[in-house]
Amino acid sequence: MANTPSFFKRRRRPIIISVISLIALGVLVRVWAFEINSGNVQNENNGEHTSQFSDAQLQQANLVLSNGIKIDDPENDFYHFPENSVQPGGKPDNPDPYPLPYTDLRSLTVGADQDYLYTKFQFWGQFPDAPAIYNGDALTSVTVKSESFTFTNGENNEDSAQLGDQVVFIENQEGGSTEPSEHPTLSHAAMITPTGQDEYMETVYETNTGAGMVSGGPGYDYVLSAYPLRILYVFSFFDS
Repeated sequence: MANTPSFFKRRRRPIIISVISLIALGVLVRVWAFEINSGNVQNENNGEHTSQFSDAQLQQANLVLSNGIKIDDPENDFYHFPENSVQPGGKPDNPDPYPLPYTDLRSLTVGADQDYLYTKFQFWGQFPDAPAIYNGDALTSVTVKSESFTFTNGENNEDSAQLGDQVVFIENQEGGSTEPSEHPTLSHAAMITPTGQDEYMETVYETNTGAGMVSGGPGYDYVLSAYPLRILYVFSFFDS
């Protein structure tokens, strides 16, 4: 069983910049940002590592997405948590989202070919290509995820996954210290087949992997991911 990777968790005193619920195609989308709180900032991902698209792979992804399904989202529709809202660990949520354009979702596009499931999250502004600070708060990262991506696997059973991308501004150093990243990084993770909850009421998944490719992030207004169909136990969306 695979526990929730830290970049999907909410226990690091989050500054919730935007939580955008966009329900269609069985997808619930949320955008999070985290303020640095201590030296214990991690981005573990137990599984295959994420790689960058080659030029040819990126061209193929954009071709697939041009014929994919796109869901648009209005500008400046930031979610405000109810008063006294708390996280699973009991810490309070931030009732006042930071109005940062690179946490304001503009659209989600989904597509697939014989090998990959592609997701592209576009925002109303570019991600910084340097450490991000707002109102004196240094942001650890910005995460966008499909919290409930439902699909039918190769055994013809309905399943679900969390698919998420993260732009990281703070690096975890040896010994538990942190420092701003000279070059912010982009990675992704897929958590597949929920099996229960842990003591923090976080969902536990059977599979946790970083397999696939990413593009965009720092200096761009989008994050694009390719997830191999094999990790979803789907050999092809085009099988008869």
